[in-house]
Amino acid sequence: MLIAKLSLVFVVLVGFLYGDAERFRLDHGESRKLVVEGRGLVGVRCRLDLPDGREGWGGHWLGLTLDGKPMPDVVNSSGFVVDLSRIPLHREALRDGDSGLWFVKADSDFVAFNASGGTRCYDLSGFLGGANSMNDLGDFRNSYYDKVFRLDKMVRVVELRNCHPRLSMVCEAFYGDEVSPGLLASQVPVGQGVYPWSFPELGWDGLISARTCIGEFQAIQVMIRNIGDSDVEFKPAVDVEGPFDILLRQQTYREVKEEKTPLERSRHDTWGIKPNLVPERLEAIADAILLERNRSCSLWLLCRVKSDAKAGRYRMQLRLTGDVSIPVEVEVLPFQLVDNGRIYGLWTNSLPGKDDDWRARQVRDLKEHGINTLFLDAYTVPVKVGEDGEPDLGRFSEALSWCEREGFNRKVLIYGLLNPLLRQVEAVSGSKDCSSEAWRRVARKVFVAIHELCESRGFKVYFHGVDEPDVHPKSMPFFESFVTALREFPGVRIGSNASPSGYFRFHSQIDFNICGDAFDSLINGTPQKNFFFKDWDAVDVDWMKKHIRYAYGQVRANDGLGARQRFGFLLDALGMEGYWGFSYHWGKSTMNVAWPYPESDGTTGTTQAWEALREGINDSRYYATLRKLKPDATLLLPSPAELNQMTAAELQGLRDRIIDQLTTDTKTNQ
Repeated sequence: MLIAKLSLVFVVLVGFLYGDAERFRLDHGESRKLVVEGRGLVGVRCRLDLPDGREGWGGHWLGLTLDGKPMPDVVNSSGFVVDLSRIPLHREALRDGDSGLWFVKADSDFVAFNASGGTRCYDLSGFLGGANSMNDLGDFRNSYYDKVFRLDKMVRVVELRNCHPRLSMVCEAFYGDEVSPGLLASQVPVGQGVYPWSFPELGWDGLISARTCIGEFQAIQVMIRNIGDSDVEFKPAVDVEGPFDILLRQQTYREVKEEKTPLERSRHDTWGIKPNLVPERLEAIADAILLERNRSCSLWLLCRVKSDAKAGRYRMQLRLTGDVSIPVEVEVLPFQLVDNGRIYGLWTNSLPGKDDDWRARQVRDLKEHGINTLFLDAYTVPVKVGEDGEPDLGRFSEALSWCEREGFNRKVLIYGLLNPLLRQVEAVSGSKDCSSEAWRRVARKVFVAIHELCESRGFKVYFHGVDEPDVHPKSMPFFESFVTALREFPGVRIGSNASPSGYFRFHSQIDFNICGDAFDSLINGTPQKNFFFKDWDAVDVDWMKKHIRYAYGQVRANDGLGARQRFGFLLDALGMEGYWGFSYHWGKSTMNVAWPYPESDGTTGTTQAWEALREGINDSRYYATLRKLKPDATLLLPSPAELNQMTAAELQGLRDRIIDQLTTDTKTNQ
């Protein structure tokens, strides 16, 4: 294997430094010549122009030449695209072997598969396949619209010709240079995935930058791409300058060969080009990174601003070798973020646990990521029931003391996964029937005692007897009898995580419901029917908007965009008061329903979605800070439907506009 060591005699800026883009339209049969002088890269972004909201496939309609000769191969993609709207999926070469023309997508914008104007086969936001981007929106524009070519810095003429017989073509051209031969870089917004086949975003200015507040955490993601002729080896490090603690991490991946989860089954090998990779840990970099040619890697700077920091801009370097570095600028803002008052919870089966050190590290990790509420269960916080039906609340009382010391939210304390406790009630009472007097006599002692203990300590406890009762039909009879029985116990509150239809049906009997499967109906404004209980009434959207204030979702460990959306601005736009996620350290590391993973040395690990979750919470906190410090500011959030379609870059742009208003006197919404 040929490996090139990075070595330059001076410090250089690694990057894809595009100048201002040229934007133009080509009518059918029209051409445009671009004189490229002294540049090492040219990028072309084109689409056949369709009316707003329309989308089609496209075809080979773009003529491209370099000095009158065929263009070289692209360096930003695999050389083909896949039509996800056809079954079976259809593969199309970027350059037609006979005509030499290049493929151009037909669309009304530069976002693939988002059509909304009557072309439903291209409205695949719920699918988005794995063909070109492995379920990652950030790579769609690169795969379907962009073509990037390496040049030799001589004076060259690139000619574009629209060969379509009828439609116009919308085009953009970008130019750039490889200031470190064969190596590109760009900053990538948190929430956008980076895979080995990802390509740096066009237009990056070469500076890694971030804005954050005193005492806060800020994740920064950087993509490094090798477009050279050989593999490259380097070991990155951060030359920290300023009031920061910074951890440098690298994104790792796991190749799925035996598909066990729905997430894994939704991914597939793409025509033998892209392996079935699932992003896993962000790991410390112990050895040099070997970056293969035509591959990318993702580096993460996990930055904490010290509490004694002063507002201002601070410069440092992300060093790839002693001679190659990228400048980093972190601006510490002149205000502090406020608490938005929202409940952020996680299910976990590992707390409080018996290991004091491990517990302390997990709690610190949870708090540092914005989680203020936990879910207690009867496995990790057991209650022993005596033969007389009296409960031993020693372990439960210890758990409350722990919650008090850690300052967790007291407004909502869910005590669920009650099977061990319920089995004891059945054994002592001699009955499994919640409607029997024997069962209720024992259950009353147990649940009233727990309720009164929590009340005396300032906690509002809700008993969660059945997980997702209306998506597990076999559990519904017990759920109904359990709820009916507990309603008769004085003061006892019932919690659930029923869907909107289940909450609607049992609304008068449930005191607190964390709605699953609520976002789609609320966002799209459509009534919801229960899939498993088809005879139940549909839930009207107005009722959902009025009553649903708490929701939960299984945001996956590798789904950074989903985590940032659902823990962030989307909750503000929907008027939600709390959001729970599943889950935290749930079982083994290969379960991608868990955010961080415990590392082999026992330290608390992290994933891209765990960092994106915190960014989402902070997105909302920036908005809350704007509303508090500048109540007359005119910036309004987009609609829930718009937010749900926004990319990580667009979410970051929205945060940046909020920061701009907080740091200036402007009151515009631009």
